[in-house]
Amino acid sequence: MEVEKMNEIRLKAYGFSMEAVGSKKFIAQEREAFLDFTEEKVSKAAMKLSGNDARAEVHSQEVRNRENAEHGEDLVTMTHKTTQPISLEWIQEVVRLGRARDYFSEGDTIDIEFDGEVIQHDIIGIDAEKLVDKSLEHSITIQMHDLVMEERPFDTTGDYGSNVWETSELRKYLQSEEFRERYKKLIPYLTKVVKENNSGDDTEDLFFLLSADEVDPKKTPYKYYEDVTNRQKKNADGETDYHRLRSAYRGLSSNTWYVNSSGYVNYGDAIHASRCAPACTIA
Repeated sequence: MEVEKMNEIRLKAYGFSMEAVGSKKFIAQEREAFLDFTEEKVSKAAMKLSGNDARAEVHSQEVRNRENAEHGEDLVTMTHKTTQPISLEWIQEVVRLGRARDYFSEGDTIDIEFDGEVIQHDIIGIDAEKLVDKSLEHSITIQMHDLVMEERPFDTTGDYGSNVWETSELRKYLQSEEFRERYKKLIPYLTKVVKENNSGDDTEDLFFLLSADEVDPKKTPYKYYEDVTNRQKKNADGETDYHRLRSAYRGLSSNTWYVNSSGYVNYGDAIHASRCAPACTIA
């Protein structure tokens, strides 16, 4: 008499988990029921804090279907992905509970209003920042996916401009009330972070540009930038374009680092106008 092999499944998604043992058909039914259940729970939680100020692609944690085999275990990895309307308040609550990784991964996107239009932002890091407010422990760092801002010089002081982020005109603008107004729905959920700079002192910034090290796959604290292709960004015409970094080029006091249209890091004059992709931190 042939005995059907028993299969085991262990699932974890959106903070819920389950285990089941049985036939392949039973396992498949249980898996689908579990994923439907967790997706419904996330939808209901989001609607309690409903708002049209943000929408995120929510990814589950890794889901493994484990089958016993005569010569060991066969692991199959699946990712369950869905798009849910969620509020910034809900995102902040999840982050402060230290459960961001139950709902998000680096590379997920959140659509947030800027200048009255909804634009895409990438989650580039989770718990990657040094927060100014010591009462906060957890955070997610987000960055504009595309180059939607107008071109601006890094700095225009003196004959050629300065490459010091701390005193630069671009940094002053990104911290200004004028710029905050462009992000008015996001501002209540942000916190300042401490950024280390290779010229001048460390700064406490609400909005910031990434440094040359932060987009270097071997040095970055952001998992998103471990993939070098993520350095490329497109302008409003859909073409890859140059965008500024906050790091100073140490050979000339008027030169700063930037990412070119091919995704390579180079340096150029601070006084010239270029696009940028600001980042900020929800905590």
